[in-house]
Amino acid sequence: MTMTITEQFDRLPPHSADAEMCMLASMMLDREICGRVLQVVTRGEACYSPDHQILFEAIQQLHVQGKPVDAVIVREQLAKRGQLEEIGGTSMIATVLSTVPSAAHGEHYARIVREKAILRAAIRVANDLLRDAYGPIGDRQPAEVLDQAAQRLIAIARNGGNTIIHRLGDVLAEIIAGDEQAVGKRYPTGLASLDKQIGGIRRGGNHLIAGKASMGKSALIKQFADNLSAGGVPVGIISVEESRYKIGENFLSNNSGVANHRIAFRKANAADHAEMVKAYQRLADRGVFIVDAARSLSEISAAAQQLVVQHKCEVIIVDHLHIVDGEVRDGSSREREISKISAGLKWLWKSLDVAGVSCAQLNRSSGSDRPTLSSLRDSGSLEQDADVVMLLHRQDFYRMGEIGYEPDNVLEIGVLKNKDGPAAIVPVHFDREHQRVTDREEELPI
Repeated sequence: MTMTITEQFDRLPPHSADAEMCMLASMMLDREICGRVLQVVTRGEACYSPDHQILFEAIQQLHVQGKPVDAVIVREQLAKRGQLEEIGGTSMIATVLSTVPSAAHGEHYARIVREKAILRAAIRVANDLLRDAYGPIGDRQPAEVLDQAAQRLIAIARNGGNTIIHRLGDVLAEIIAGDEQAVGKRYPTGLASLDKQIGGIRRGGNHLIAGKASMGKSALIKQFADNLSAGGVPVGIISVEESRYKIGENFLSNNSGVANHRIAFRKANAADHAEMVKAYQRLADRGVFIVDAARSLSEISAAAQQLVVQHKCEVIIVDHLHIVDGEVRDGSSREREISKISAGLKWLWKSLDVAGVSCAQLNRSSGSDRPTLSSLRDSGSLEQDADVVMLLHRQDFYRMGEIGYEPDNVLEIGVLKNKDGPAAIVPVHFDREHQRVTDREEELPI
């Protein structure tokens, strides 16, 4: 039977009074169970009943202080805080203790309480979104309103809205044990010479690829996506610069051997078309997902969340930062806007637990020299926020007009910031005609 809107809003929020009382009783009856419960439920607000919230916080305070926890001590603790009569006195504590069949199931009761708290938190986000949608949103764009709601929902899904505190010893034990989450999962780029220096792109990390125009930034990130997806890693590409069709043409050229311009200019002959069809058959089921309609920071954030939730993407690429709208409307400088974009993406990759790769432009002032970190355009925060900074350089680009010059097709990847390893110049082979980047044998000194 379908409920009316009035009936739906008249209902009490999700909760389980019995589970709350059984959890609290278990905490007072068994100190070890109390510790386990506090790993599942970290705040009294997880309880729906205000009386249960007060009782939980009193038990939690005693446990944190290393004191024994039982009904008598909890009663005295509440009396000291002037809250005993507020919750119904000794009889209320006795009622709670009489409800639990077995204290051994305390952790199970805690999970029920936490699940109900998560649902209530989701309802709060939905109600706030309704108010924002119906009310004035000021200078915010609709995409920003949705992005904020989505971020809150993801935080609730990950930790129930609670702040999770980790003991250093537990973290170190996970690292020593080689737990993938603890040591940070890394995804090979498919370029062995680059992976040797940076260990692959790290989950939760912020990786910046920067270069002047036509240096090969877009080709390199698409090669990353090609290599990663070939290995079964789902990749999202949020392209502010290129359309999905140009990206598709580049993938086809890379994998078919048909020159990119022949595909783009619709000059492919029958033989070319046959190779393109073969490449399509290899690429069709790849986990590569393209968004080419997001331009602002909030739109990119919303797209990234959808890529993670809907398509399970583990690596997300943004191309490129200098044409992203940072949604700064107070007349601030472009430098401040780029700083906002950089910080926003850094937090986004961490909160979504994905490897983030972003492209950026370099200043033209360095001429044909190898770029340095000071060449990053508009904002030093790009360097500050990144875990790895890779600056691209192609000497070929500056010598294309020289008579008799034979291009060597070398693309230098200057790893100039590397939090987990050394700096290095990594030369790779750039086949511009097919938008393909592959390894070379020799290395260059930094």
